[in-house]
Amino acid sequence: MKSYRVTKSPLVLSSGAVVGLTPQQESPRRAALVPLGKDLYRVLSVVQFKAGESVVLDEDTAKALCAFVESAEEEPKAISIDLKATGGKKLAAELQRATDAVQVLRAENAALSEEIVRLRADLDAATAPPVATAPTGDGGGAPSDDLPPAS
Repeated sequence: MKSYRVTKSPLVLSSGAVVGLTPQQESPRRAALVPLGKDLYRVLSVVQFKAGESVVLDEDTAKALCAFVESAEEEPKAISIDLKATGGKKLAAELQRATDAVQVLRAENAALSEEIVRLRADLDAATAPPVATAPTGDGGGAPSDDLPPAS
């Protein structure tokens, strides 16, 4: 659950949606909500919110309503490093070593994944129950002449 700001009015939530509200938001909508605890409510009948209001929604609901809401939480800021001022050559070398190590680990991971698949197939083959075949009477698979005709 994450906090979102309504950007386009009205935001309409229908029955079954789960929403986080402040006590001030819940009060006028009380008849259309069932409390779930910790300021979370399940919507019983349609509720609406105007632009500027903040609501707490799960990620799937927010994705479905992306035209009406935006994240109200601050996004992490990018970190910029002046490599020249911080010994860029040393950092660049460390970054290259780390990148090389990641590539080696990815290759090892791929090889191990292939080995796991092969071992699982071997285990399945070794533990599979034997396929039983019914005897035919004459060993040749054709109906035997000494058996009574099927009725």
